Amino acid sequence: MKSYLEDYLAYLRLERNCSSLTITSYRLELQKFITYLGSIDITNFNQVDISLLRKYVIYIKETRNLSNVSLYTKIAMGLELYLFKNSSVNMPEVVGHCGRC
Repeated sequence: MKSYLEDYLAYLRLERNCSSLTITSYRLELQKFITYLGSIDITNFNQVDISLLRKYVIYIKETRNLSNVSLYTKIAMGLELYLFKNSSVNMPEVVGHCGRC
């Protein structure tokens, strides 16, 4: 799963020209997502689907005290990684919508 993360971060850096602070923010948050996946025995990113992303949203809501904007940003990061993995989606239209790039 780390290879998907690294590929996605490279995409943000090279294709979307995101700042180093944005890359660091994404890395930290998406590592939390990957840690969550490991905690529920998901070992391959191919096992991730929309249903699992919904469970992650519930997990975030229950375990982290976040504002709605922060929650939305965390959800968007996980969704963007999911869409990147399923790259039939045109990523430039999706990535950066939260204003980080």
